[in-house]
Amino acid sequence: MTTLLKGLLFLSAGLFTCQAGAMDVTELKLENSSKVVFKVRFQNGSIADPAGKEGLTYATAALMANGGAGGMGYSDIQDKLFPWAASYGFKVDKQVTTFTFQVPANFAGDFYPVMRDILLEPNFDEQDFARVMKNQQNYVDQVIRASSDEDYSKMALEDLLFRGGNMAHMVQGKSASVAGITLDDVKAHYERAFTRNNVSLGIAGNYKNRMLRMLKSDLKKLSKTAFSPAKPSDAQMPNGIEVEIISKQGAFGSAIFTGAPLPITRADDDFAALMIANSWMGEHRKSYSRLYQKIRQTRSMNYGDYSYIEWYDAGGRFQLPPSGVPRSSNYWSIWIRPVQIASQLKSQYEELSDISVGHAHFALRMAIREFDLMVANGMSEEDFEATRTFLRSYTKLYAQSPSDQLGWLMDSRFYGRANYLAELDDLLAAATLEQVSAAFPGASKVARQHPHAVTVPGAVDGLITLHERFGSWDLTRIIEPARVYAEVGFPVHARVRSDWGLERDLLANDPDAAALLLPGGALPSVGQRMVFPALARTLGEIAAKGRAGFYEGWVMDDMLAKLRAGGGLHSAEDFAATRSTWVDPISTAYRGHRLWEIPPNGQGLVALEMLQILDRLGTPGSVDGLDRFHQQIEAAHLAYADRAAF
Repeated sequence: MTTLLKGLLFLSAGLFTCQAGAMDVTELKLENSSKVVFKVRFQNGSIADPAGKEGLTYATAALMANGGAGGMGYSDIQDKLFPWAASYGFKVDKQVTTFTFQVPANFAGDFYPVMRDILLEPNFDEQDFARVMKNQQNYVDQVIRASSDEDYSKMALEDLLFRGGNMAHMVQGKSASVAGITLDDVKAHYERAFTRNNVSLGIAGNYKNRMLRMLKSDLKKLSKTAFSPAKPSDAQMPNGIEVEIISKQGAFGSAIFTGAPLPITRADDDFAALMIANSWMGEHRKSYSRLYQKIRQTRSMNYGDYSYIEWYDAGGRFQLPPSGVPRSSNYWSIWIRPVQIASQLKSQYEELSDISVGHAHFALRMAIREFDLMVANGMSEEDFEATRTFLRSYTKLYAQSPSDQLGWLMDSRFYGRANYLAELDDLLAAATLEQVSAAFPGASKVARQHPHAVTVPGAVDGLITLHERFGSWDLTRIIEPARVYAEVGFPVHARVRSDWGLERDLLANDPDAAALLLPGGALPSVGQRMVFPALARTLGEIAAKGRAGFYEGWVMDDMLAKLRAGGGLHSAEDFAATRSTWVDPISTAYRGHRLWEIPPNGQGLVALEMLQILDRLGTPGSVDGLDRFHQQIEAAHLAYADRAAF
């Protein structure tokens, strides 16, 4: 650990970033390194793709890296590099394209002309183009669909979140757009989007200053075309819960990737606090996290489950987050690795022969429940300290090689920071439990009396729907007794008065509620007559007009006015769209009878669970004996505990 810390201190002291004209240059001098690493980054990425030519930036970078250059063929270049143990590659993400070149310091001078030609004099040969585009077409048509349902689900979520914007499509493009890319398109895009006006340079290792000066000078020979980076589109906030299912014939499992917009990035100091909450919830490929423990460890449902507060590239391959994918348009996500589908479960377990859905619903609900608990309860002080301590050590592993170190430094520049990993340790050290709670998305719990906690009432629509299908009396006859009680009044029962008292303070805080339910500012006494003329008018309106009497007109207007005055976002459209739904009831056998209940979100499952517990225990003693009461109380206790937990 001491050696590691010394190395990091040297890293902090030995790096600097300067500007050479319009070019950012990041240097990381490592005198003891046997390597030289060059990173040449263009601020373009897939968001620079023209409409209808999605995948063009990737195609251009791929042809530069995987084609000939300077008059040499691609295979000739590879043969030349082999004895030097040199290598190079490229990475296109949404907002940047990065070429990485690595060579032993002893051969840096020999390697330099090859690197220069790849960047400045690509051959753009027809045969190379055909080969590269065939691979790219195969990827968008076949590989992404066939090789990894997990990666496919991630691409699908980005398409859904950013739909209609320039961040939506895969960096490799779309099937139709890739097929339409020509060699002339690539040449024109190289001149337009790979220019001296949007390039930055990073160099690390044991390099000569003369070589740095030479590369800076040569990069000025790139196209002079003025380039303005495109603004990345924002992720769209879902309208409630939006689900998009991609059906795949012959799939062995359901891969789930879900998320929503996140307004902060590494550029924000609060991001460090958010990292602590996210690590505790679902640190990538770590078994201590809540999601992993609940879904994999306890239930063995899949290989692992994780959460993210920024894009994590190639999560199936990388244990640590890679550099080279900085983004200013962000979202958080949950990755549920494939869980079994119904057909698999049926074939494995005889007792599940009648199921119609697999584990996906349950796994997703468990994951969302863990986030709900996080929002409601936050982290304990013990969990906070343990997670923060882990992260302060773990993040020091992010940048181990010279290439990783240089990549993270260049990413730091993207976010307006000098050295993000060094700054991150200070931010983590200074973070508090209160900051974690404040930074977590939605961590501020909505007060139960706030309009945000209020849904459009569905009971009236349920009553009308039932009446339309099964009713024989007219609606006025059904509603009239309740309307009369509201108009002329009714005596307050002792039990009702007791429940009323539990909410006295809440009622007193709202003038309208207090005027209705706390006459004279006090709880009504037992037997006191209570009159609700406004309720009588509302019931009369429903009796006369049916559904429209509640979800339209003055009744709706009155509710909307109250909700909006308190900061609510409800609309007339919300009321108009409210519909009750028919569901398949759930049931259980109990001592020769079958009892039916409404499924969750109703609480009927609790009653059925109680009966199942009692059925297995038998009936002790007399009908009114203490043993019987005790057994029923304990059955209720267990069933309600399950309701609270799940």
